Amino acid sequence: MPVVLDQAKPKRTRREAVKAKAPIVVATDGTSQSEQAIAIARALAARDGSEIRVLTVVDHFPIPWGGVDRKIVSEYERSLQIEASAKAKRQITSFGVESWPVSVETGDPATIITALAKNVDARLILVGLGGHGATARLFGSETALRLVRVSHTPVLAVAPQFRDLPRRIVVGTDFSEASIEAARLALELAAKGATVSLVHVVPWERKEYIPEDWFRAHEERVGAELTRVTRWLDESKKFHTSPRILYGKPASALLAYAQEFGADLIVAGSHGRGLVGRLLAGQTIAKLIRGARCSVLVVPAAAGESDEGGATA
Repeated sequence: MPVVLDQAKPKRTRREAVKAKAPIVVATDGTSQSEQAIAIARALAARDGSEIRVLTVVDHFPIPWGGVDRKIVSEYERSLQIEASAKAKRQITSFGVESWPVSVETGDPATIITALAKNVDARLILVGLGGHGATARLFGSETALRLVRVSHTPVLAVAPQFRDLPRRIVVGTDFSEASIEAARLALELAAKGATVSLVHVVPWERKEYIPEDWFRAHEERVGAELTRVTRWLDESKKFHTSPRILYGKPASALLAYAQEFGADLIVAGSHGRGLVGRLLAGQTIAKLIRGARCSVLVVPAAAGESDEGGATA
């Protein structure tokens, strides 16, 4: 059953208003799979003046057992940083804005990216999703997935073919605060006149032995919630929005519908009440990121919290 929201319209908090002007962090590994993330950052900066921070991370050089000259290791890592910086600057010259600042760090990419986003109170992290080969999954979707798991900042994993603001968007919602915040952010990122489908997945299948009137009653309740949330999200009718109810496993249902819909962006909120809830939510997000043929936006539950630590209302 969905979480039934209060009838009152949720209001944007002071924190959300401030975050709308906060920086965007673009993470690049210097390869072609990061180019689309830089291109999207350029589109957002051109449209709303977003401040862009570019970050590239170099892994620590593995030190073998035995005596090692630390100076040699430091010099080698420094050379890797210089090379990574040069690659990032060439990328932003070609696909972004040459004046954007570039930071180079050494360490675990997901940890470093998360820390920078937190330090600058970023509103969004952009990262390349990569393709679907073994290497692309290792350095693209798997890095994006690790980032989603540790970040308190929304993460947009950008697909290779996606170099403009999204025009066809599938928003998965379970009516939690995280999923509502994900939908709000998606509309902030959407292209003018975008088509948005707000989707709720009922996590079981229709069976002949279940009375049809039960299905109809359930769909009426869920449909009413979807319609109300759709109206809240798009009061000014800037977008073409519509509700949709699906049945089945959430990730599989969303991926199949996104392909049918021709989506260039799938949106989800990562949440979970208790250990089981967190586990199921994590499994759904992992399947979306690994299986999507389009970009994926994930908003962690912490991103929807107020300054006082409570959920947004």
